[in-house]
Amino acid sequence: LDAIRSVSRGESGLPGELKERLAGLDRPVRIRVFVTPSCPYGPQAVETANHIAMAVAGVKAERVEAMEFGELSERFNVRGVPRIVIDEADAYEGAIPARHFVDAVMKAGA
Repeated sequence: LDAIRSVSRGESGLPGELKERLAGLDRPVRIRVFVTPSCPYGPQAVETANHIAMAVAGVKAERVEAMEFGELSERFNVRGVPRIVIDEADAYEGAIPARHFVDAVMKAGA
């Protein structure tokens, strides 16, 4: 619901300083957030990924239900959730703060 509200308002929900950093992204970036229905931290990680994707056109964010997509979960070595995979290379576990999430996206997009 948060994503629908944000899109309908045309706002990303990120602080201005983080949006400014993302404006310097050099290439498209794909974020996958692996979650399970029982994980209390998944919604926060997905929300942050969506806010980043709304802030800059070159970022695509996806929520992946880890149990439903077992082969994809195996491919990205999902052992705990949320697991954030950026451009199939960098991976992070847990709901990382927005500032660190943006740092990871900028690193991948450099």
